[in-house]
Amino acid sequence: MTSEAGKRNHMSMSFIEQLIDQEKVMMEAHQDNAASLEDPKLKSILLKLAEIHAQSLAELQSYLSETRSHDEITEQINEIFL
Repeated sequence: MTSEAGKRNHMSMSFIEQLIDQEKVMMEAHQDNAASLEDPKLKSILLKLAEIHAQSLAELQSYLSETRSHDEITEQINEIFL
């Protein structure tokens, strides 16, 4: 049986996965746009934006990994006591 906390956590993980997908799309879009530009200043700005999205992506991936690990531990503990 799935607890309410488990359902919320699953929804939270789905939301985090959506954010990860969005960050990937934005990062790649900025990189692609920068590659097609000749204006060095605008190219630099887009590359900085891509780096910001890459950092956000890394943070989200780390958080998702932590959340999954926490869920696995919680599930194992629950199996012991239920």
